[in-house]
Amino acid sequence: MERVTGIGGFFFRSREPGELARWYQERLGITTVLRGAGEEVEVDPERYSNGRFAQLRDPEGNGIQLWQPMDPE
Repeated sequence: MERVTGIGGFFFRSREPGELARWYQERLGITTVLRGAGEEVEVDPERYSNGRFAQLRDPEGNGIQLWQPMDPE
């Protein structure tokens, strides 16, 4: 039987980004400031119709892509 061994990624939106960031920090120990923690984040200069993107790698070399949705017009 085939098994899933990982998740390639997921996207989610937040109505209250500050509150959601606080929830992740308090419950999972995840902070939202990557560069301040010494992580190298490569921001794609292109602004796409669905948002902006940035990439970084975790300590094992796994790629992480961050997404910032565009403000609705």
